Amino acid sequence: MRTRALGSLVLAAGLAAQPAAAGSWQDLLGKTLDPVPTEKPAQTEQRDGEQLDTATVAGGLKDALRLAVTRTTERVGRPGGFGEDPDIHIPLPKTLRTVQDTLERVGMAGTANELENRLNRAAEQAAPEARDILIDAAMQMQLADARKILTGPDDAATQYFRRTSSEELRAALRPIVDEELADAGALQTYEQIVQAYDEIPFVSAPTADMTGYTVGKALDGIFHYVAKEEARIRENPAARTTSLLKTVFGG
Repeated sequence: MRTRALGSLVLAAGLAAQPAAAGSWQDLLGKTLDPVPTEKPAQTEQRDGEQLDTATVAGGLKDALRLAVTRTTERVGRPGGFGEDPDIHIPLPKTLRTVQDTLERVGMAGTANELENRLNRAAEQAAPEARDILIDAAMQMQLADARKILTGPDDAATQYFRRTSSEELRAALRPIVDEELADAGALQTYEQIVQAYDEIPFVSAPTADMTGYTVGKALDGIFHYVAKEEARIRENPAARTTSLLKTVFGG
């Protein structure tokens, strides 16, 4: 991440029309969120003749994260959002993947494939539930957190979300995934696979918490694309689509 002197943040009015001149988050904001002594007036930063106070800058960051989260949940929460995306497609649990040959011998290969499809559909159904939780985490962000994000790596906000929201997300997504797997017959399909193994001498049946496994993979997929959206907004002026984002970040 590039670090520039504060003077380089003062942009001429004519420069605003040049997207290539827009810098990274740290270029524009890194020094704006430094602690402000109580005896001094609120810290401001100038951009194209405007004075941007700390609250405005923090609001710009939160607006960026709200946009990243919304784009992500819309992407992964649609039909095929997990199942048709090789980057976040949910495979069978390892305990089942390692015994594919055995499943074929007992005529369960098709059943295993259907189970995999149902895991992905359950993740797609649950993913939109993450939106409000992540946005709420962004809105509650403290200035110290914002400073770390602005001066941190390209996935600093995603790391913040993982640290502050993972447990709440698991609790919120689990009942949705559980219900979806039950309604789709995924749990019954898994039981059929286990029963087939029970009939094979000297072969142990696979065990897995299908709901917990699916929730974990769903969160991995969500965070994967939150990180991509975060990096995109940091570096690409065209990705800054709200007026506050343009005011704070340029573009």
